[in-house]
Amino acid sequence: MSGYLPDLTLKIGVDASLFSEISVISHALGAIQYIQMVSVNQEQAIDCLIGRFIPAHQSSASSRTNLPPVGSIGLFTQDLSLLNSAFFGRADEPAVDAVNRLKPTLKLLLVEKIFEDLAATSSNLHIQGEIFSASGQGPRIQISSRADGENNRPLIRAIASSSQAFKAGDALQLQVENLEEREVYLSCLMIDDTAKLTVLYPLAGEGFNAPEEAGRMGKRSSIANILVVPPPNTVELRLRGSGFLTLLMLISTAPLRTTLKALQTIAEARGIRGFQNLEEDEPNQVIDHLLSDLSEMSRSAETGQVPGGDLSLNTNMLTAFSTVIQIQE
Repeated sequence: MSGYLPDLTLKIGVDASLFSEISVISHALGAIQYIQMVSVNQEQAIDCLIGRFIPAHQSSASSRTNLPPVGSIGLFTQDLSLLNSAFFGRADEPAVDAVNRLKPTLKLLLVEKIFEDLAATSSNLHIQGEIFSASGQGPRIQISSRADGENNRPLIRAIASSSQAFKAGDALQLQVENLEEREVYLSCLMIDDTAKLTVLYPLAGEGFNAPEEAGRMGKRSSIANILVVPPPNTVELRLRGSGFLTLLMLISTAPLRTTLKALQTIAEARGIRGFQNLEEDEPNQVIDHLLSDLSEMSRSAETGQVPGGDLSLNTNMLTAFSTVIQIQE
């Protein structure tokens, strides 16, 4: 059986505050693959709105701190809540410049949506794991691709309240176990609440030039300790500040070859080893390669492309987890 991603696009609407510049915005967004501009109405769900922060928005967001400047352009939810103040620019920024500035953010939102859609699709791969503090204190988040009996969807438990938040300064550990009778490949990304993308696994300098090995997990009961590896290869991710982090994990039966090659090029150029923070246009490059790998994986599946251009994903080959964790000082 195969699961389907029926609509591999990020749907963006234009708020009334920018209707006078809708043609310019439409042209700029049209150049981004998998980004679709849609009409704003009550009948169609959208992923985000691009709009100008006006006094009416200011009054509705009065309970928030660090509001963007009035007149700046950024991203809103469908109900006109601020998606993130960091996504807004200067007050006099032209609409076309704002769209160009937001392109990397929109691609990150697209990747988050793809992982969330994959996580909501039943997978035949049997993977389980846990996210927890290396100190043993704080929440423990269980992840599993094993479908539940009620709705045949992967079991994912997310942080539900501030009482379950991780503490700033904790060393975070993510453990994944392969229960398949075959090898699988693991990749892990982290996106913070300012849309900064970090590659957590595979680690830079550890096999990017050998895609068949990078991120490879052995057959049944092979365990990957992603964020804290026992000595002598200790690699820690210590949580800082307060806010939210999104952990994206992709497990596949084939390596992400073009993505890993792109990461290798970036790591070698900057002399990076360990966690790989992507800067400037690097997230764009990596995301483009990731989408290419997912498409290639789809084409190689027995089912191939389904009518209407939908992307068919063979759930014997692929599963994903998308988990949001909260950090508090």
